[in-house]
Amino acid sequence: MSTPRFILLIALATAFAACKNAEGPVVDANSAVPARILDFTFEPGKRFGPIVSDSASRSQVLALYGDSAVLGTIFIGEGYEEEAVILFPDNPRRRAELYYNESYDTLRPSFIRITGNYEEGEEMRSDWTSTNGLSIGTSIGEVEKINGQPFTISGFGWDYGGQVVNWNGGAFAAGFSPSFLLTAEGEETPMELLGDGTELKSDDPTLRKARPVVISISTDLGRTPPNYLGRWRSVADPEEELEFQPTQVLYYRAGSLTLSNKLEFLPGCQETACGFSGAGGTNEFCLIEKGEFDVQCHVIIRAFNDTLQYFTMGLDGEEIPTFVRQK
Repeated sequence: MSTPRFILLIALATAFAACKNAEGPVVDANSAVPARILDFTFEPGKRFGPIVSDSASRSQVLALYGDSAVLGTIFIGEGYEEEAVILFPDNPRRRAELYYNESYDTLRPSFIRITGNYEEGEEMRSDWTSTNGLSIGTSIGEVEKINGQPFTISGFGWDYGGQVVNWNGGAFAAGFSPSFLLTAEGEETPMELLGDGTELKSDDPTLRKARPVVISISTDLGRTPPNYLGRWRSVADPEEELEFQPTQVLYYRAGSLTLSNKLEFLPGCQETACGFSGAGGTNEFCLIEKGEFDVQCHVIIRAFNDTLQYFTMGLDGEEIPTFVRQK
């Protein structure tokens, strides 16, 4: 071998080694992410990964997750979109959405949602799993087994279709609501499984044949109940006042009592008069007013500082009343 050629080979080998060293060792994708945020387990009402109820504000979550969290827009139902904190926005298996309704609670999200994307013939997966084993893709039979008994879901084919209406006293509780997708291939969905107002038991044979699996999960960290008790004056009509007590509501006109009805505060709004299903119901607070002849469901929209707003189910088109607290 001539000396120039030998020197050239040595130079090339040295350059190759230098390039290889410059590349460094192969790095696990997780190594660039702080270990503290790689907990993908959650316990409904208590914890979501490393997020707990006393450190769950929007700013705290953004600080905790750093570059792995962004502010973005999410769909919340009925055609509406709102801003939310999105964890791992570019990783479908780790993505989670935290929606804050600060009219209710400035310290905790109103709901946390994980969602799977389904394409026929493919399995859905998420790294997020409840401490009792429920995740995206879990079959309805397995959910029933974890719950300990059959539960009730809403009919399919509308915005809140396939969502849990009632756990029927099982292991799961309000504040935790998976929704289901029918995955049976090559078959039309039976009409008896469709429609707003339809309720289905999880052990229904027709439902089971359609192979429902969990497509999304909504949960929370527990929420601060709205401070609705006390006397309030209408902004639109200052002569109209009402007083919420623990077990009754009193109506006043020009200072005189005109009506009193029984009252029940109901987190989760699981009452027929409310007409809620799944996450929409379990993430709201309602006041159930029981008169002599009817039952009304008032959904609290805002009970923050000295302002109260609520709408009454069934009164479509009515302007939402606003009340101010009386000292």
